Amino acid sequence: MKTDSVYQRILSKIKDGTFTEGNICKLTKYYFERMTIRDFPVEERTPEVCASLMHYCNCKFSDVPETSRTREFFIDCFTDNGVFDYIRNNISSFDRQFFKDLLATNNHATYFDKNCFEIMPLEYIDEEMCSIAILTNHDWACNKWFYSVYKRKPKALTADIWKLAARFYSRMSGSQNRFLDITPEEYRDEEYFKEMCSSENKEGIMESIPQELITLDFAWGLLEINKRYVANFNEKALELDIPEEYGYGKEYNKLWKLVVRLDGYLIRDIPLNDERIEFFLSLYDKDSGEYTIGFKDKYKEYMRKKRAEKSKHTQLEGQEPIQNVAKRVIIGALAYLEEGEDPTRAIEDESRMKMPQHNSLLPIESRGIIPDEYRKTHDSEEYLEMCYKEMGIQIIGEYDRLFYKVELPTGWTISTEGYQNYVKDECGNLVIQYFYAPQFWDREAYVHFVDIIKAKRKQYVIPDVEA
Repeated sequence: MKTDSVYQRILSKIKDGTFTEGNICKLTKYYFERMTIRDFPVEERTPEVCASLMHYCNCKFSDVPETSRTREFFIDCFTDNGVFDYIRNNISSFDRQFFKDLLATNNHATYFDKNCFEIMPLEYIDEEMCSIAILTNHDWACNKWFYSVYKRKPKALTADIWKLAARFYSRMSGSQNRFLDITPEEYRDEEYFKEMCSSENKEGIMESIPQELITLDFAWGLLEINKRYVANFNEKALELDIPEEYGYGKEYNKLWKLVVRLDGYLIRDIPLNDERIEFFLSLYDKDSGEYTIGFKDKYKEYMRKKRAEKSKHTQLEGQEPIQNVAKRVIIGALAYLEEGEDPTRAIEDESRMKMPQHNSLLPIESRGIIPDEYRKTHDSEEYLEMCYKEMGIQIIGEYDRLFYKVELPTGWTISTEGYQNYVKDECGNLVIQYFYAPQFWDREAYVHFVDIIKAKRKQYVIPDVEA
């Protein structure tokens, strides 16, 4: 990834000595199994022991002797509520260097509502302290410190801090870009919006910037920094025209086509449609890493949703009116009442009629071996579907994301032993074996054995011939 100008400008102030970072002040940590602070005499309650026990909530700040309340202890245990309150109430005892060392040592000092910028004296909050914070904050989802500075001393947030923070902290919440909403108008230039569209996985972020900025130069500049930023592109950016003078040929006349051509794995970051699917499949075989890693799962999900929408539309057209269903259930319930039985059985029976039986479902996913002659033209699921059809299994449709609803040949059975399921033909031959874990928190199903030859083989009875 290329280092961009905003990051370089901030980093250069550290390198040339304009800004100075803090010192790392870590304590040695111990693990004391089933021990609390009460198990240690007062003279053994060292900063290291107290900090280690506080890490596992086995020590309160009030139990820490005065002699153990060292600078290193306060830095290490800053996020403890007792420690935080003590520092806030005795803030004059903690100088500017303490907060620099805190930022350098304790990654969590900027994370929560009770972050260090909430209690830091205002005279300490400036561009230097904010630069140190933004360079040492390793979790870009944690932006509490920035909003604390914005609330207490917004003038400390310079143009470069706003721009780099736009990369790290701007996110879409529904249709709102909160970070953009609070950014002063004078900092919202093209460089700011380019930073906002940098970083990965910012779905919808490009829709919140001025759409007139989305030019080929703007989009290409983002891709030059990191090609993965294509995940942030909206449809306008993806469909930008590529002039012929770029030298990629007429077949790569759209930005999304060029991205897929340069790196097929990036298809995972581009919304699919029929045109993009066809274009991708024209470039990459089904045994390629681009297909199996970058495309396959996303493509299957796209096709599943497309079939579901089509099925839903078809069902709505020929669906029985809800009034008729309700009427039928009520009549059934009255009948059960007359017979002195539980009327809720009418609802259960209605549901049971629509619930497919165990022997009418087979997995969609395969983890078996694909023969060499099919690798370039079939992925594992397509090969499994072909196997089903070759074996005479009729696929009626998808039951859910894991199973097809099927019709087995006459005489075929499915038996279960734990997580393993065995499909046998009318002669008792094992033709399919699949795994199924039904737990709702980790539900999974896949076929790992298929024997087409055995399933298709005819069984002949050879009559006895007398000599």
